[in-house]
Amino acid sequence: MKLKVGVIQTVGTADRDYNVNRGIEKGEELAHQGAEVLIYPEFWTCPYRTNYFTKFEEAHRGSTYKKLKALAESEKVFVVGGTIPTLDGVKRYNRCYVFNDKGEEIFTYDKRYLADMEAKKGVYIRECDNFSNGRSIGVFDIKCITASVAVCYDLRFPELFQAIKDMGAKIIFMPVAFGKLTGEAHYHLLTRTRAHDLGGFIVSATQGCDEDLNRGCYGKSIVAGPYGDAKIVLSDFEDARICEIDLDEIEEVHRSLGMDR
Repeated sequence: MKLKVGVIQTVGTADRDYNVNRGIEKGEELAHQGAEVLIYPEFWTCPYRTNYFTKFEEAHRGSTYKKLKALAESEKVFVVGGTIPTLDGVKRYNRCYVFNDKGEEIFTYDKRYLADMEAKKGVYIRECDNFSNGRSIGVFDIKCITASVAVCYDLRFPELFQAIKDMGAKIIFMPVAFGKLTGEAHYHLLTRTRAHDLGGFIVSATQGCDEDLNRGCYGKSIVAGPYGDAKIVLSDFEDARICEIDLDEIEEVHRSLGMDR
């Protein structure tokens, strides 16, 4: 069985409406080219800048949610809606919504592991200052294939991926927003390693870079296969491409490497 996944690599600007509308346009383009599933990056509705997380936050099932839902319904594609800074009650989450090809919400995931790190000496990332962490994981079906979602910093915790694997997931969709420093060092390395651990596919979309607010973003979204190989790598900048993945490869890898013994 083969599945065409559309990877959308956006560049956040200071205009939220532009960001959302541009992302929807790229999704429509890939759907018209035959994509069956679309994935957006982490924080794709805003630049990867801390002050924009609160400035561009939305209510649970807010305006961007409605546009993603409409996209899934009108184009008859599954949509993994990246992440949106979402205020739900008194807490803010880094939230991903998933829609089926009828426009129905089938899964919601709040980023579990929040980045709290020193990217380099004197440069700190503290997502916990702005977000609450998610408490649950789970799976959903895309065309009879069990899938799940994890987000960016989650990549550094193999026990999370093992738990998702134990639920039967064959594909994990990964919205991310890596900066250039940790992106070059870790993004592809960790994505390919987690795909090999899973014995399945990791489909990841990240934000691209520009010369303005997103100049620190790494780009290079990746789809990694069960051998830990890169199936497709996007450019540094705004980009959108389809990758056809062969799900029969999962069974072959498990057989040849003895992963189920």
